[in-house]
Amino acid sequence: PAQSPSSLLRLNAEVFLGAQIDENSTIELQKFGVKSVFNLRRPEEEGNVDFAPELTQLGIGLTNYPISFDTSTWTEDLLDKLLSALDECKKPAMIYCQYGLRAAMIGMAHSATRSRFNQGKLRQEQDTKTFFSEHEAVLENFRGPVDTVSMREYVKKYVASKVKNMLTRPGLTQLQTDIFISGQLTEEEIENLSGHGIKSVLNMRPLAESGQFGA
Repeated sequence: PAQSPSSLLRLNAEVFLGAQIDENSTIELQKFGVKSVFNLRRPEEEGNVDFAPELTQLGIGLTNYPISFDTSTWTEDLLDKLLSALDECKKPAMIYCQYGLRAAMIGMAHSATRSRFNQGKLRQEQDTKTFFSEHEAVLENFRGPVDTVSMREYVKKYVASKVKNMLTRPGLTQLQTDIFISGQLTEEEIENLSGHGIKSVLNMRPLAESGQFGA
């Protein structure tokens, strides 16, 4: 992750992270080409200021997806749907919350479960440890009176679950001359489809399931 010369932290080519935005940071968003903002804050949180009018004026989209500090309320389905909503945002996008900690966790979950960011490295469950050890330095950029250990452990388990799903999914299987079936395709497999003579793909997965490895 590279630090931008501002209050924003660039996690990768598509995602910025940050704490509560203000009038100055809305201008910075435009300067760095941010096209959408993904707000994780709940309405009742202290200091939660709505900058929707300012963002609209700058041509920056806004998605509000409140998530609690309390990871006991987090579920795999919740994160699947949250990451699906983030996928739908124009990129680059900025994720923010009160202190930036939830934003960092969701940003890491997004990077880990999208193979264009993990570069196909997460092939086994133990690989998640290496991935997070390389990315956890991002947390040092954010401070707050919040227990980050439970957040960190939950996201690690979430990613490990996705790795396990990937390893146990059915691979590309030819049923007849012109029909193949498969579980979720990785980007590498998609690039190799032409080698099997495949001309079209029918995706039967709903968007809510997009918290998996792949594009």
